[in-house]
Amino acid sequence: MAECAISYLVHQLSTLVNGGQKFLEGIQQEIVHIRDEFEKMRTFSRVADAKEVEDAELQVWIKQVQELAHDVQDIVEKHVVMCNNFQEKVSWPWKKPHHSLMSEKFFETQNDNLSMLLEGIKARIIVISEGHKTFLQKYGVTISAENRNITTLCNNYEEVVLVDEADLVGIENHKPVILDWLLSDDQEWNLHCVVGTRGIGKTTLIKKVYDDAAVKNHFNHTQWIEIPRFSDVKELMKNMITPKNDHSRRAIEAMDANMLAEFIQQIFESSKYFIVLDDVPDIATWRALKCVFPIENCGSRVIIISRFAEICHTICAETGGDSHVYSLTPLSEEESWILFCRKAFSGSLLCPSSLMQISKDIIQKCRGLPLAILVIAGALATKGKRKEAWELFHGSLVDKLQGSYSEVEHMKRILNLCYQDLPFYLKSCFTYLSIIPEFHVIDKMRLIRLWAAEGLVLIREGKAIAQVAASYLNELANRSLIQIAERYCDGRLDSFTIHNLWYEIILSKTAERVTETITDSEEITRRPHKVRHLVIADPLASDIQHIDRFKHLHSLIMLGSSDSVSNSFLLKLLTGSFKLLKVLDLTGAPLVKIPEEVFEMFHLKFLNLRKTKIKHLPGSIGKLENLEFLDLRETLIKRLPVEILKLQHLRHIFIHRRGAGFLHGFKAPKKIGTLVSLEMVNSINATSSTVIELGKLTRLRMLYITKLRRKHGREFCSSLDKLINLQQLSISSYGVSDIIDLHYPLSSTHSSLRTLVFEGRLERFPQWITSLQALTSVFLKWSKLMDNALDTLQDLPKLVRLVLDRAYEGEELRFRAGGFKKLKELCIWHSEKLRQIKVEEGAMPLLEELQLRNCRLMEQLPFGIENLSKLQYLSLEKISEKLLVTVQLKDCQSGDYWKIAHIPRLHIED
Repeated sequence: MAECAISYLVHQLSTLVNGGQKFLEGIQQEIVHIRDEFEKMRTFSRVADAKEVEDAELQVWIKQVQELAHDVQDIVEKHVVMCNNFQEKVSWPWKKPHHSLMSEKFFETQNDNLSMLLEGIKARIIVISEGHKTFLQKYGVTISAENRNITTLCNNYEEVVLVDEADLVGIENHKPVILDWLLSDDQEWNLHCVVGTRGIGKTTLIKKVYDDAAVKNHFNHTQWIEIPRFSDVKELMKNMITPKNDHSRRAIEAMDANMLAEFIQQIFESSKYFIVLDDVPDIATWRALKCVFPIENCGSRVIIISRFAEICHTICAETGGDSHVYSLTPLSEEESWILFCRKAFSGSLLCPSSLMQISKDIIQKCRGLPLAILVIAGALATKGKRKEAWELFHGSLVDKLQGSYSEVEHMKRILNLCYQDLPFYLKSCFTYLSIIPEFHVIDKMRLIRLWAAEGLVLIREGKAIAQVAASYLNELANRSLIQIAERYCDGRLDSFTIHNLWYEIILSKTAERVTETITDSEEITRRPHKVRHLVIADPLASDIQHIDRFKHLHSLIMLGSSDSVSNSFLLKLLTGSFKLLKVLDLTGAPLVKIPEEVFEMFHLKFLNLRKTKIKHLPGSIGKLENLEFLDLRETLIKRLPVEILKLQHLRHIFIHRRGAGFLHGFKAPKKIGTLVSLEMVNSINATSSTVIELGKLTRLRMLYITKLRRKHGREFCSSLDKLINLQQLSISSYGVSDIIDLHYPLSSTHSSLRTLVFEGRLERFPQWITSLQALTSVFLKWSKLMDNALDTLQDLPKLVRLVLDRAYEGEELRFRAGGFKKLKELCIWHSEKLRQIKVEEGAMPLLEELQLRNCRLMEQLPFGIENLSKLQYLSLEKISEKLLVTVQLKDCQSGDYWKIAHIPRLHIED
């Protein structure tokens, strides 16, 4: 991590020096000197990170470099805070003439203090520089493409398209076997254990089985449980129960282990269930859990995933019956070759002749383990087909794997090499994930805002910082460093997890960690003297002691529920001296008022108070002049104070809540258009002045506007025409009967717009919708559309998702031949006048999911539904009795059930 620490410090000091700050006069040369000394060590730092595992003395040097870089950062940032606070005080309207003299004396004193601190820093640099010279002589330095300067890396970096790894090689051989066992007609309760070494793909295989549509349709209840997430069996059993409301949640919390076991048994007794227990570490865990699974249940199944064969055989012997151990073996040579080529050459199996032998040698060292093959091929894919780059990587791999190691150690050495291959900015972003508890599903948008606020994302000209951060995440996914959990309908990454082996790697990279993660009422990490990141993941049994250890804190993040901390403890924590805090993420915290101390956090860039009970945002928010991200969703705040206009770095504003079926936004100050850095606004109330001001926010990529009236249409379209970077647009009318009138021409084609939402009455679609060639998702609510209205949308070339919620009032809905060619998901909800749906042959050829809800006048299945050959899921809720009888007559030869017999998964609810 020496490279990351040095690179970001050099970047920060360069930015500070070039900023022309008056309070740096007299000490600028000292800062430049320190920056240059670190710059000299930057090239070698990459070599140091690669060699640290084998060299204890080098590990000490790297630790010294990290600590020194952090200390320099803290010293400079504290100086900035002191000077800024003083400048604010002497800029009062009643400022007196003698304040100029006071300013000079103050800055002189502060600079003297800073010079003294920097002298100590320079003394430490001399020691570290000597170490640098010693290790440089020992190891030398290899300058490669990855060692280029920060500007070159930033300018040359291109956004990466996500590679789909859904059909991993080898899985197609095992999946049918597991499915046959799961879906068999055997009515006996049954258990299978899937065993194999780490990185062989056990969890990946069973996840593909678990998500299969036929499995979801076969069982009434399915549940996936990651055993290591829980500190004891009681906590695990609590997680197996989904409370219906706060009352039931409190009742569950009050239960002891025996009561929980009985309660879960009652749930399972009435259902045909399928349970996956992932990463079972010992026999005792299974013995404690097996009592909750009724074995009399007809056809229920349990799968245990474990890396320990002996444990699995013992469990099956104790369980008896038809219990079985299914052992996964490494991929064959042919399978390994196919998987490697698909990953390294973007899906192609054609390996260039110049790389043939190197590829075979590399694959041989992967020992048939899919994870090893994927991470190496992912790294090589970034190097193109340049033989010299492949040879350099191959040489490093051979060097790293010299000697004899266990399978796990062998895998870790491969992962370490692929980690070292990352450019420094990806190393920092990836290692940052170590602050998040293991097994936690990580939301993409929340993470990239955290990255940006922490300063881990490099500014790239012409690109929004969130776009650059998203491209980082895509590259991590393409390198198989993260595992995609969920995608958006158009295939983009939505959330992800980290393989436990990778988690161990990045945890080890934060040696003598500057992070403290608190889970299950315990401080589980080593207790560093200078904590820079504090994450509260689970309810605290008591207050954290020694709050003074957090005075160097850069981020405070809550990942748990609203009862994770008490209000009194949180207030105590926030009143600490957090002058360096950049991230304050208190999602769900029990706050009713923002403590004034928060507004003294000069460096704060990210403020998230989502799901709190805060009612008022004071004018003091204007003091947070470095704030970039403000999230107040699902709070009681209804307006922004005029002081918000001082925040010229503000990029994202999120303030909305749901009520009476409509989205309610915030009232903005009149000159909201002066916040020209804004990239995302969700959701702003429309007024005559606001709709005009929005046209000045030309960087907007997301805009949610509420309470739009018909009279606003012309001015809003005029502003919309200027917002050429929009990717998401949501328009909500003032009320159900108010008409959204946007029938005014637009000159812009809005080539980036992917998501469009209308909440309110549409007499007809605006004509400019047909020009939205990038549109992938359309959501319509309260639209009151009539016959043939959807013809406007049918030729949109990339539309994959269409939702009609109380949006259609005609009696017949027709989907014409050749229309909606890319549509995968169609939802028709609450169309209470709809009697018939007709799907012409050739319409919606790729449709995978169809939902019909509360369309009670429909008495027949959609005409032509049998032609939807790709349909995987059909949901029918609150339908007519006649239609309900039709879909239930599976064995009737004369009914219409045959039309939907090809659909793997059906959901029917009266």
